[in-house]
Amino acid sequence: NFFKKGGMFISIISGGKGNIIRENKIGSGADSLVAYGIEVANCEGTLIENNLIQNMKVTLSGSNQAMIGIALDSGNNQIIRNNVIKNIRAVSGYITAGIYVGVSGTNNQVYNNMVYDINSTSIQSNSRLAGIYLAYQTNPIIYYNSVYLLGGGATPLGSAALYIYTSCTNIDAKNNIFINTRDESTYCASSIYDYSASNLITDYNGLFYQSNSNNALVRIGNTKYNTLTDWQTTGKDLHS
Repeated sequence: NFFKKGGMFISIISGGKGNIIRENKIGSGADSLVAYGIEVANCEGTLIENNLIQNMKVTLSGSNQAMIGIALDSGNNQIIRNNVIKNIRAVSGYITAGIYVGVSGTNNQVYNNMVYDINSTSIQSNSRLAGIYLAYQTNPIIYYNSVYLLGGGATPLGSAALYIYTSCTNIDAKNNIFINTRDESTYCASSIYDYSASNLITDYNGLFYQSNSNNALVRIGNTKYNTLTDWQTTGKDLHS
């Protein structure tokens, strides 16, 4: 399917098991009026693959707004793979992300996706920006993804190619490329952000960030690791 313009293109809410969303093109060559590309909530075993999501741009008022390429809200044993998500532009709201996996979930997998040019200029106090965003997940797998964030803003909760927000267990992140060259003004732009390192297994990744006084290669809570050597002292990314 080709979806040229709309508020939310594909949405499956409490939609049972085994749904497949495959080979759709979302967004036209010019900026499209889109807030969500694909959203799946309270489902089991969904497969989202080989979709192109691009040129998302919508101006929304209010603080409880989000702009997301692919969103999984609750549900287990779901797969997001082989998708391309690019050129997302947010000006307001609390979260902007290429791929969002949150609310709750077990054994969800995100692999071999390409996410780039995700941008937000929202300055509300809880705003954040992510290539891949995780929250409330148990045993998620994040493999072989390429994420490149660029541009600038001033998101108070910072930005990260892999952004782990809260309440996750046993995250397995390997063989990814996580690049973040954003300038978040006085806030932090990093390749990885996690609220705690104890929930994270990470190795064989390519990590890069734009060095300045505010940014970090990896940020764990309020602790910053500015070099790979510093980060490896924690036992993480030893082959990265």
